[in-house]
Amino acid sequence: GRMEPASVIIATHNRAGLLPATLASVVAALRDDDEIVVADDGSTDDTADLFGTASAPWHGRVRYLPLPWGGAGRAFNAGIAAARHDLIAFLDSDDLWLPYRLELGRPVMGSERTLAYCFSNFAELTADGQLIPHWLVRWSEDPRPWDEILAPGFPYAGRWPLPDTLP
Repeated sequence: GRMEPASVIIATHNRAGLLPATLASVVAALRDDDEIVVADDGSTDDTADLFGTASAPWHGRVRYLPLPWGGAGRAFNAGIAAARHDLIAFLDSDDLWLPYRLELGRPVMGSERTLAYCFSNFAELTADGQLIPHWLVRWSEDPRPWDEILAPGFPYAGRWPLPDTLP
């Protein structure tokens, strides 16, 4: 059957310069019934102005939630509380998604009712455009294997077919 829609929660604080690229990358990964909730943690820059531009690719797709400053955790929690869907996806306001990010995550989250969360490896995109893959281990600063840190996992392709559209 049809997989459930997702609420994408983005917490942000004073990232008006980075947020347009983040929003554009998320919009490219959405289905029609998905939503984006931007929980603005007390920004004092031009963040609010990003949502009044009719020509923006995210116009009409974002619910903007201005909040008093309280920290990223509180902003994410406010975004969850405002979400219309049970399937919640997070990203930081300086992150970019690949266009198939949600499509790969839906079968994982939709098939395992005991699954609390899923995540994937990621890359760092440097200011000069260099892409550094397999960034998860460096980011975590924990040398142990992921199966030891979290619990034994399983490779995606062992459970679900990879879409033909993947590069």
